[in-house]
Amino acid sequence: MYKLKPRRAISSLARTNFLFSRAFPFMGAAFVSFFVHRLSAAGDEVERLDNDLMLLNAALHEMDGDQVAECREEIHLKRQIKELLYDAQDIRESWLIHLAANDTTYGGLRLGTELVEEINSIRQHRLRPMRRMIGVYRDLQLQPKQPTKANRVPSVQLNNEVLPIRQTKIDCFAKEEEALRKNLMKKTEEVDVISITGMPGIGKTTLAWKIYQNEEIKGEFPTRIWVDIPIHFSRRDLYLNIIKEYIKQGVAGYEDVRTQLSMPSVTCSVESYLHFLDAFAESGKISDDQLIDGVRACLKMSKFLLVLDDVWTDVSLSNIMLLLPKCGKVLITTCNAYVMREPHVMRLRFRNDEESWELLQREVFGRLGVCPETLRSAGRAIAQNCGGLPLAIAAVGARLGVASSAAAAAAEYLNEQWWKKVSENVMVHVTDHDQRRIFTSTELKYTALTQQLQDCFLYLGVFPQDYEIPASTVTRLWIAERLIQDNRSATPEEAAEQTLSDLVNRNLVIAGKIYPNGEIKTCRLHKFMYAFCKYKAAELEFYHEIKSSGGGAIDGLISLAPYHRRLCINSHLPEFLSTARKERHVRSLLCLNEEDKAVLHPKHISTIHKSFKWLKIFECKVAKFTKFPTMLYNLMNLRYISLSCDNLDVIPETISSLCYLETLVVHTESASVKVKANIWRMSKLRHLVTKAAIFLAMKGEGEAGKDLHTLTRFAPVSCTKDVFTRAPNLKRLGIRGNLADLSDADSLKKLERLENLKMVNEPAREIQLDPYRFPPTIKWLTLSGTYLKWASMSTLGKIESLEILKLKNNAFLGESWSSRAEDGFGRLRFLLIRTTDLVSWEASDDCFPSLEHLVLNDCENLQQIPSTPPRNLYKLDVDETVSEAVAEFAGKINQARAESNE
Repeated sequence: MYKLKPRRAISSLARTNFLFSRAFPFMGAAFVSFFVHRLSAAGDEVERLDNDLMLLNAALHEMDGDQVAECREEIHLKRQIKELLYDAQDIRESWLIHLAANDTTYGGLRLGTELVEEINSIRQHRLRPMRRMIGVYRDLQLQPKQPTKANRVPSVQLNNEVLPIRQTKIDCFAKEEEALRKNLMKKTEEVDVISITGMPGIGKTTLAWKIYQNEEIKGEFPTRIWVDIPIHFSRRDLYLNIIKEYIKQGVAGYEDVRTQLSMPSVTCSVESYLHFLDAFAESGKISDDQLIDGVRACLKMSKFLLVLDDVWTDVSLSNIMLLLPKCGKVLITTCNAYVMREPHVMRLRFRNDEESWELLQREVFGRLGVCPETLRSAGRAIAQNCGGLPLAIAAVGARLGVASSAAAAAAEYLNEQWWKKVSENVMVHVTDHDQRRIFTSTELKYTALTQQLQDCFLYLGVFPQDYEIPASTVTRLWIAERLIQDNRSATPEEAAEQTLSDLVNRNLVIAGKIYPNGEIKTCRLHKFMYAFCKYKAAELEFYHEIKSSGGGAIDGLISLAPYHRRLCINSHLPEFLSTARKERHVRSLLCLNEEDKAVLHPKHISTIHKSFKWLKIFECKVAKFTKFPTMLYNLMNLRYISLSCDNLDVIPETISSLCYLETLVVHTESASVKVKANIWRMSKLRHLVTKAAIFLAMKGEGEAGKDLHTLTRFAPVSCTKDVFTRAPNLKRLGIRGNLADLSDADSLKKLERLENLKMVNEPAREIQLDPYRFPPTIKWLTLSGTYLKWASMSTLGKIESLEILKLKNNAFLGESWSSRAEDGFGRLRFLLIRTTDLVSWEASDDCFPSLEHLVLNDCENLQQIPSTPPRNLYKLDVDETVSEAVAEFAGKINQARAESNE
């Protein structure tokens, strides 16, 4: 939901009165005063409306944060709140656009008076009753509740039944099982904690159960306790469950535990005694200290193995471990990489295609080698489309299973056409029961997330399936959509990056490419996580999909409703625009399917501002514009623009009027582009991104620029002291063109917060570049086509903060390079050298003390590299262009590092 801040609508009544008197000299003073007072009143009402919206947002987030299962009345109330928020936001944005347009016509004045009446109406007839309803809801929440299935501590099962997933036929963890067994058998003086982590459904519980049931483990650990951890567990719950499981096993020492708990001696069955223990604990007759003593009494009797299955949070877990006796081991399964940071963390991988096919055969036929030849091709495709997820393979295998089917049913399931149909869309053909089984674990993890993480996770579903999502794109979209809450301790970009990292560490999102500094470059959703996002987003009406159903028909357009704020156009964008109505409620237009690369002509472009007047997000990089769509200036509400235009030459001046624009991304094949827009009037602009060299066409007047975060890529002639003085907080800067044209080499020193600098010299030729004039804050430097001498590398080494250095396209030339410790590079962690005539590179063993990763590409003349690698180097990547000796040396280094890490 949007988080709106109160703001004064107009600066002062006196100034407004003066302006309108000048604008309408033919009107009487009393008449002008009347309208000015009405306009000022509208501004005051908007401010009061802002405060009401903040209260509603807070109430909605409070309800979303309530982890107890929702009732029908609560779902209805949340829906009403959201609809009211949308309507109120529409009124507020009408006012903001009215102000931005500076409409001083009679119609504009009349709009101000109408806004006052509209705001008064919504506050009186809808906001006030809603606040009363929320008050009633809160009162009900404060009343004591009986434990429900959602929040009751799970009782221990006594009939030796286990979760279905533990009994799966899947047997694909031989290597992992052996590694875990060895770790558990090692003798340690302290409590050893081993963590199994990975995505939901990847087999963590299955592997842990195999270890738990292993005969050798049973012999080593006389006391074995398995506890399923609910998402919102307390230490008291955990202690009680450990004790109950211990009692259930009927091992010696039971009387010691009873004594520690000060419980009376009763004669009854174990099951009855456990119920008695529950009642005794719930009555408050057992203190936390007594429970702790009871746990110690249970576990100190003999060597123990404690399995904590599906731990989701690290809250208090470390403290709990300190209370355990030192005569045992703890095995944890978790999706959350934050839970434990112990030396022994096993990250389960996805199964490869061959392993997946073997698993599917075992699931369907019970063994290998009996699958009919006619089904193998489709079967392999089905296995591959499960994405290496064992639980998904088990679910699909159950759908195809024939082991216990009647002959007629078996014939149906063994039909080649049926298997091919399943292979085309595995998720569609998973039964409702199995789909719930797959989604249940994810649903639980999703519910435990904060509202911000929930929204950002679901938002990833707007991208196509299996799409490699650029982290920079999705984080900027999150910010523009106001999914990232304000954070005083971090910039919006830092908060968004941390959110993505959190989702990856919770194994809900898969990290793809990684930058040398460890930050995420791309990410993606597993097929079944993607299916969950689609399912949940549809349930919450988080976004609405528009797609082609074949034959030119467009699905989703007819069902478009006022509460659909985000539209995902998956295909046939021109046809959609041709048929689009005026959709006042739409705020985001997202066209991200790269398979649908349409060309938008003027007749299509003209409908955008007419149909979507209130648009905030315009993500349309997959479509091609013939020229920059100047009509976008009519969309005063825009915060985010991303589009493609191959032959772009100008970004027009009219874009300057987009006073709320934060991100402008232009994909183009042009080498340069002239920006006529006055970016110094665009007070919200944070990212101006294109690979073309940007020429600022005018200096322009204005006070904006202090919030600029990213400028890529500027032409050297535009890199002036005036520009960088106006944008002192830049963190990322790209420069493309003839670097000799840098008019003021000292201008870069104005950028005292710059961390990432990329300089592309075109045409590539020798230049004079003085690294002493770089800002001392640079952590990442990329040079391309600069033709510098290797002797000058030592000057780059004097940039003390430098951690990543990329040298491309003959950035440095010369047949020999000799590195010395005094050259610097004390913090350099990553070095890339691509395309150079270097033949011999020598370095003393104390050079590059922090270097971890070295990459040598397109270095066909290179014959020698330092014989003693830097002490922290763990990876040396070379391509086929290097000499055989260098490639062999690199192989030895990588092998040695791999062996040392085992």
